[in-house]
Amino acid sequence: MRRIAPGLAPLDPSGPLRLPVSPFTTCPAARPRVSIFHFRMQKLSRAAGRSTVAAAAYRSGTRLVDAQTHEVHDFTRRRGVVHSELIGWDGERANLWNAAERSEKRKDAVPAREVVVSLPVELSSAGRLALARAIGEQIRTTTGGAVDLNVHHPSEHPQADQRNHHVHVQWTTRGVDAQGAFIPKKADPFKGLDGPKAIKTLRARVAALTNGALRRELQHTDPIRYLEALVDPRSFAERDATVPPESRRVPTVHRGPRDTALERRGVRTRAGDRNRLAEEHNQALRADPVLRYELAQAAAGELAAAARQPGPEGEEARRWHQGAVREVSALHGHEAVRAAAHAAWLADLEREQREREARGAEERAAREAAWAAANPERARERAEALAERAAIVAQLQAERAARAAQERTERAAAPPAVPPLAAPATAPAEVSPETARGQPRRLLDWWRQPSAPAAGAAPSQERAQDRGGRGDEGPEPPRLPPRRR
Repeated sequence: MRRIAPGLAPLDPSGPLRLPVSPFTTCPAARPRVSIFHFRMQKLSRAAGRSTVAAAAYRSGTRLVDAQTHEVHDFTRRRGVVHSELIGWDGERANLWNAAERSEKRKDAVPAREVVVSLPVELSSAGRLALARAIGEQIRTTTGGAVDLNVHHPSEHPQADQRNHHVHVQWTTRGVDAQGAFIPKKADPFKGLDGPKAIKTLRARVAALTNGALRRELQHTDPIRYLEALVDPRSFAERDATVPPESRRVPTVHRGPRDTALERRGVRTRAGDRNRLAEEHNQALRADPVLRYELAQAAAGELAAAARQPGPEGEEARRWHQGAVREVSALHGHEAVRAAAHAAWLADLEREQREREARGAEERAAREAAWAAANPERARERAEALAERAAIVAQLQAERAARAAQERTERAAAPPAVPPLAAPATAPAEVSPETARGQPRRLLDWWRQPSAPAAGAAPSQERAQDRGGRGDEGPEPPRLPPRRR
């Protein structure tokens, strides 16, 4: 592995940097760009007023009659249904869901469950249909119920996202045997304490099927697009656990039919504003040159073996391999790429240092154990000496802590120190008003002070008289003599 050391010049593009690359990596320096993976499961419960017959009619765009309520659910005018089929059931769709409704007696029963999975826009129509069928077969194998599969293409509305290819998979909670009869209901794997774990397992299997379809169709024809189209079943929080907060991606929220209709009419909603901010943030992260460099480098590695094969396939692989190498060479000297390689180099150094320290500690412990086994008496004496030393150190620390606590207590109990009063200033000699006119202001103020009380006068009256009749409020403020004109 070649690394960039600090202060070195750019390396030769013929020997590209090798950073850790993995489709599911969480390393901020080598996190690839993956497509959005949508997987949402819901239950069709009677307690919520849901009808499996109505849901099946809407998903398939057909007309179905509920045999119990005699309601007609006609969605034949619905557009966007590309393909519909039943897996594990040989009869009609109306017979399947009416039988599923009759098999449940409770008012809060769950006759069916449904999962909505996004289909990659990078796949062809035949590739998306094959992937949808593989997902339906996987759910049929996992649950044992009859599966109703409906593939939808994006809405024709001008503001709709034209990448929204998805499949609705609705299945019965009761198993169906080979003769088409419902068997007694077993424990629902998606219910109870083990439900989240089962949903997470199914989500991972569906993601594996999606990546397999992308690999078969794009790996040898467009490897860079294949790496960008890979999906990850984990959430952003799980994938970006070790990524700095400013580099973490923000997930979008499901708007629902109400907010979607308002947004299409030009009315801004809270969910729409949040999704726009998230898309803006994530788009800035996708423009990172480090991610582009890693994708090109991984594509070059994927095509290295295929480019050596003879024939038209080898020629096509060589063409894509040359394009990936040119992308690597163009981004090789980028400042961000070099910084990421330097960060990976420092991380490797720290890891090696920790490993060396751990190995040294293990070797020292092994030598100590071998020495103690060969010299038991000396080992016992050494252990006693170390224990005695530890006891002395602990005693000294306890005494120091006790003295510090006692000093704090004494300082808290002692009265606060009062600063000594300043000595009174000596009054200056008495001067006349004529002399005071040319003296500083302080002499004039001193001259304006009242004179000493006359002999025999009452102290209170004299004090009041000297203070200008202001009582105990203090002397009158000094006044300057009038200015001569």
